[in-house]
Amino acid sequence: MGDVNERARLVGPITTSAGAAIIGLAAFLPWLQNGHASRSSFEMIRTAALLDVITGPATVVVESWYLVPLMVAVVWLAAALDRPRVTAAAGAVLATASAAVSAVVLRSDVRTGAGPQLALIGSAVVAVGVVLTLRPPERSS
Repeated sequence: MGDVNERARLVGPITTSAGAAIIGLAAFLPWLQNGHASRSSFEMIRTAALLDVITGPATVVVESWYLVPLMVAVVWLAAALDRPRVTAAAGAVLATASAAVSAVVLRSDVRTGAGPQLALIGSAVVAVGVVLTLRPPERSS
């Protein structure tokens, strides 16, 4: 019975970490396609900043996208150190940011690459992982 509970305890952090890895990969894939050029999420953010497309407080929010690799590392480290609440919190922040940026890009009128769709999938996987991580342990009868 202990083996089952141990596996159940690990499913959430492993799922959260897998989703974070998907988001991390997606961030480096093409997000925008224009002509013969493809831009990753980081190049897209930099270009938007250079063109002053995003202004005001939204600039801080959008430029925080550069922290995605760090957040992925925090999720992995917290999971490896068996810190479920930190894993869940970092995962929730990462999934929310990823879903928001992906949704904005996908709703725009630009041709997109595989990055935003994969980032949305990663966000959903992280969200499932966060729920599994935070669920209370089952009681033995």
